[in-house]
Amino acid sequence: MADRFEKYNQAAYLDLLKEFRSRETVRARRNVGVLSFALCMTYVFDVPARDLKLGAIQIPEGKEPLAYMVALVLLSYWLVLFVVHLLNDRATRRETFTVASSLAVDARKERAKLDEAADKNTRKDIRKGRQYILVSRWLDGFNAQAKRTRLARWTAAIGQTLSWLPTTLIAIGGLLVCLRGLGFLGASG
Repeated sequence: MADRFEKYNQAAYLDLLKEFRSRETVRARRNVGVLSFALCMTYVFDVPARDLKLGAIQIPEGKEPLAYMVALVLLSYWLVLFVVHLLNDRATRRETFTVASSLAVDARKERAKLDEAADKNTRKDIRKGRQYILVSRWLDGFNAQAKRTRLARWTAAIGQTLSWLPTTLIAIGGLLVCLRGLGFLGASG
């Protein structure tokens, strides 16, 4: 057990500060954002769907509801995909944290076990032994680094919590424009 605590590796702790974001999440968020932004701009600038061009294709007059239905299906698909990948990324991050911090948990348990043994054994001072010194030194290094990086951990947690907010807001706007274009929320067109 003491071999695991031979020397504290500060670089291993840095993995706990990194946010994990898969390419799939980034791609789905970008697709949601682009489509939602385009839909919101048609509403803000009052551009009828029949005046839009998708590449060389112009939406024929009378087919606007179909265009909004396709946009709604695509937007819903990408939004669900974004949420699924975001949840997967968070589970992966949580697992990374669990694995990376398990050594600290083991070190705390080991030192507590050694402290308990030292309290029971009055003839031998376990706290001067090699194992206790290694575990304590490793744990002191970990605790010092955790204290130094408190702000980084705090800002990373805020960033992770708020990472979904802009995408969600623009997606709601895009969904509302689609529903409006389909006639569910007032005038269509």
